Amino acid sequence: MKSESYLLILQVYQEKYVEDVIIALTAIGVKDVFSITGMNESRRLPHNIPIFAGFRGALGKASSLSRMFIATVEDAELPKAILNSLKQADIDFLGDDLGSITLIPTHSTY
Repeated sequence: MKSESYLLILQVYQEKYVEDVIIALTAIGVKDVFSITGMNESRRLPHNIPIFAGFRGALGKASSLSRMFIATVEDAELPKAILNSLKQADIDFLGDDLGSITLIPTHSTY
């Protein structure tokens, strides 16, 4: 019987932290990570649509480009390990709003 697994989705809002996140994932043993570069539409609006310009300050200096990492993992505590690994590199990932981490339970993988 296969153990419980999770879909890990980690979004990085600033390109300069992508390498740090990859190192953190590797350091804690996450394998087979899929990476997608895309546009964070909620961060793009204030810069491209004048009616939303008032929200620019709330978003800080984050780019509208972001990187998303996706992997299947078996440890529900993995997000804490990622955050701890980043803290060791003096990166407060969530506190400085550098990205987000989502863990979704899955029924099975094939």
